[in-house]
Amino acid sequence: MKGCESLTVFYILLCLVLIIAVILSLYIKLFFEYNSDSAKLLLKIGPVKLKLLPKKEKKSDYRRLAKKLRGKKLSKITPKKKKKKKKSSGLSDISLESFINDLSEHSKNPELTRIALNAIKEFVFNFKNKLHSNISTISVHVDGRNAAATCIQTELVRQAVAYFVEFINCNTSLSTLREGAVQIIPVFDNSGYRLYLKCDFKVRILHLVTAFLKSAFKSIVK
Repeated sequence: MKGCESLTVFYILLCLVLIIAVILSLYIKLFFEYNSDSAKLLLKIGPVKLKLLPKKEKKSDYRRLAKKLRGKKLSKITPKKKKKKKKSSGLSDISLESFINDLSEHSKNPELTRIALNAIKEFVFNFKNKLHSNISTISVHVDGRNAAATCIQTELVRQAVAYFVEFINCNTSLSTLREGAVQIIPVFDNSGYRLYLKCDFKVRILHLVTAFLKSAFKSIVK
C-alpha cells in the first residue's frame, strides 16, 4: 500500500512538473497592425487571445448617468487642498537606478513597482535577444504635393524606415524580411501620406519569469 501511495505521489508531482514546463515554454505574442487612421493590437498567450485595440464601445446606461449627474448637482463642491511641490534636487544624480527609485516611491506599492521596473530593465539589458520580432509589411505612400517635394520626402521617409528597422534589429531578434515587405512609394494624387504597418513580437514566459526572479533576488539582497 505504501508503495502504491508513493507511486501516486510521484506521478502527481511528475504531472505538475510537466504542466509547469509546458506553461513556461509558451510564447506571449503581440500582434500590431496600423493602417493610417486605425490600429489593431492583439495579445496572445498560448491559446488565449485578448483584443486590446480597438476597444469595444461600452453601451451607455442612462439610469446610472442620470444618477451621477443628480449626485453632482446635490453634492457640495469642496475646495481641493493644494499639494506642496517638492523642490527638485537638480540634475546631479540622474541615472536609471535613481529614476526607478523615484518612480517606485510615488506608486501605491513601492516595493512591487521597483521589482517590476527592475525586471523590465533586466529583460531589456540581458534578454533582449530572446524577444523575437517579425515585420510583415511596411508600406508608405508619400505625396509631397509636387514632384520635387515628393522625391525629397520619399528619400527622407526611406531613411527613417531604415533607422526603424535597424533599431528593431539591434534590440530584438528580427526574422529575415521577405522580399517586398518594405515599400516606399511616391504618389502624385494629392492624397497625402498613407502608412500601413504590420508586425508581431513574441517571447517565452520562461524568459520573463527569469528576469522577474533575478530582479526580485537583487532587490532582496540590496
